[in-house]
Amino acid sequence: VVPHGPTIPKAEDQNLFVNEQMPFPSNFNNYSQNYPSYLYNNGSRWDADSTLTDSLRLFEFQCLAALEDNVDTLIDVLDIKGILDNTMIIFTSDNGYMKGEHLLDGKQIPYEESIRVPLFIRYPKWFNDSTVIDDEMASNIDLAPTILEAAGIEDTFGMDGISLHQLAMHSIHRKNFLYEYGGLGGVPAIRTVRSLQYKYNYDYCNAVTEEFFDLVNDPLENNNLINTSSYVALIQTYRDTLASLRLQFTDTDPINITCSLTNQVYSRAADEEENMPQFKFIFPNPADEMVEFNFLNRKNVTSFISIKNELGATMLNKTIFGDGWNSFKIDCSNWIAGMYFVNVINEVEVLKGKFIVEHH
Repeated sequence: VVPHGPTIPKAEDQNLFVNEQMPFPSNFNNYSQNYPSYLYNNGSRWDADSTLTDSLRLFEFQCLAALEDNVDTLIDVLDIKGILDNTMIIFTSDNGYMKGEHLLDGKQIPYEESIRVPLFIRYPKWFNDSTVIDDEMASNIDLAPTILEAAGIEDTFGMDGISLHQLAMHSIHRKNFLYEYGGLGGVPAIRTVRSLQYKYNYDYCNAVTEEFFDLVNDPLENNNLINTSSYVALIQTYRDTLASLRLQFTDTDPINITCSLTNQVYSRAADEEENMPQFKFIFPNPADEMVEFNFLNRKNVTSFISIKNELGATMLNKTIFGDGWNSFKIDCSNWIAGMYFVNVINEVEVLKGKFIVEHH
């Protein structure tokens, strides 16, 4: 199936797009800090230079032209037979593939270019031309239940997936999913939790090897936040979510291999504060004996609140679930005078603030 290798376009398509600029990865460079040691040592490295990479993209686009012609032909035939609008057409792929992003190659490592695939469905009974679902998460295990529902067949087969129609109608929800890789050829087994905003990767190495990405603010996954102190509380919730999902799917422990996190860089709350926007949700500031926090918690969203001192030590972790304005006070009378850093984190937003404790 095109553009799967060998990537050889038809003879009549070999002049297509030669004057067009091909999409090229903007992160065509190595990770330099906080990255798993196996990335560039075990066949996962992208060895083509920028010129060859550009040429390979061109060949793929030329191959895809033939696929587009066949799709057009199929749609025309269905239309002529009068069954186009009664036919579900699903356009997707079996997997993504990294081809130069972070100078990586392959489909097993759980970065976005690898684990994300296109998904378009034409079925006028369910969707119109402008239907876009961006607040739920689809998976390839959902295709079979979707087809069964469209065919009017009751799903009694115990499949893991859910109908994409039900997901689109919001009668069923999926806000995260579990990704699994078994490990091969020097790449360890990997488990990942991917949510609408964040991604947590756990590699089965003999040293703790984790990654955490904010996909809204860093969609190219350039910055692993695993050693960033302001994310400690949120990262722990994703560790807990991974443990829960593995238990739910009866996942067994893979064997660890020799690997680790390379060139680890740590960021303290005081360092991170430098360029962060501030929100006035802390009163009074400076504080003496009591300090109050007020913020709007979005509907059906859990917020994680953490407070750290200037050395990055955690003074308070708190979880809040609810709608509307939230207000709570803490006693800081026994805290050492100085600067404190506050993070309110959920899947919608991140609030950051600081306050001073001054004892009179």
